[in-house]
Order: sequence, then C-alpha cells, then structure tokens
Amino acid sequence: MKAVSERYGETEVVVKAFEAGNDILLYPSNIASSIAAIKEKVLSGAIDSVELDERCLKVLKAKYHAIIKTKENPPINPLELDFAKTNIYEKAITVLKNDDFIPIKDIYSKIATVSVGVAPEGFEERLNFYSQTDRFHAYSGIEVKEDLMDTLKTYDIVIFNLHANHMWPFRDFGYPKGWREMLKAIPKSCKTIVQFFGNPYVIDEKTNFEAVDAVVLAYENTSTAQERVAQLIFGS
Repeated sequence: MKAVSERYGETEVVVKAFEAGNDILLYPSNIASSIAAIKEKVLSGAIDSVELDERCLKVLKAKYHAIIKTKENPPINPLELDFAKTNIYEKAITVLKNDDFIPIKDIYSKIATVSVGVAPEGFEERLNFYSQTDRFHAYSGIEVKEDLMDTLKTYDIVIFNLHANHMWPFRDFGYPKGWREMLKAIPKSCKTIVQFFGNPYVIDEKTNFEAVDAVVLAYENTSTAQERVAQLIFGS
C-alpha cells in the first residue's frame, strides 16, 4: 500500500510484509531487489530458511490445486454457500467501542433506528425479531442533526446506521455528508449505538465517539452484514 511503501521504501516494505506473515504480495514495486533483500535476511539468519521453505511450499500447493490438478468441481449447494457467507460476515464484525451496553438487555426500551444514507436492506427487518422500534431515515447527517435530534431525545436507545454507497476513498468513502457533525450533536439523554456499513478507513484518530456508548464496524453495506449486526447487538 502506498502509505506503507512511502514510509519504509519499496524493498523494505516487502521484507516487513514477509516477516509479518504475508506469503503473497500484489504488485511489489521492485521484485528483484525484494527477493535479494529477503535472501540476505535468510543468509544472515534473521529469517529461518525452514520457515521460508514451508511458506513457499504452501503457495506451490495452492497453485497446484487451483491450476494444475484437474478435477471435477462438485456442484455448489446454494444453502452451503449462503451459510459460508453468513459466517464470514459474522466473524468480520468488529465492536470498536462498547461501554457495557451491547448486547441490548432491555428489549422493552423505547428504541429508535436512524438509517443515514442509502436505504437499509436487512437491518430493521431483523430487529423485528427482538423488539419494536421506531424507524427514521435521512440522506445526510446534517438532516439528522437539524430535523431529528429533538425527537430522538425522547427515546431510551437510538441506533444510528451509517450506510455507504461505495467503498472507494473519494467522497468520504461513500458515507453520507455531515455524519461527523451528527456524532457531535447526539443527545446525552439516551443510550446510542453508531454502526458503519461500509469502508472502515473513514474512521481516523480525529473521529469523536465520546457521545456514543457503542461503535460497530460491519465493513460492507449488504443485507447479510446488516442482518448479522442486528443479531449481534441483541446478543443472538
């Protein structure tokens, strides 16, 4: 990645990536010098030659099974595929902050969900399994701040869902405008969760989560990710 290679240099970054456990790198800047640098580490004893052989063998085996070995692939069972995808999403979810709030314990609380950005696909439907919630939708954080904050003060729990419409760095990774200003205006009278359905790189050291009780990263804005996060915050 550019930020890392600029800090360590195009050759040293490859060595550090190998030492960190990476077996394959995509598009290293200088292959010849990178191989020479790793070889030097092996000769000096800094990298164990046995480990190097084991990791090379692992890559060669993967290439053999994927490219050389001929076999008939079994038909894909749609249920098994869906189960695998669901498990991947479930394991990927990251709880970035939790002030002993999630899972939500009182399902009879007055709960509001605020979907900011594109419309949700699966989150609110899954919430119906656990509790009744009032639903609000806004296209920007500014809209939430100006039009909804007074209303949200009347709730015990407010769940803010930030829905990105793309994953790329431009336009704030596709997240709705004004979401940072919205965070600063969140009322302290209620318990709050902020959930990011999109690229987590939008969060940096300047992002202020002091006003919220829990922060959840879901990494993608898909119905499966939303459904799994809804289960997470209610402990199922």
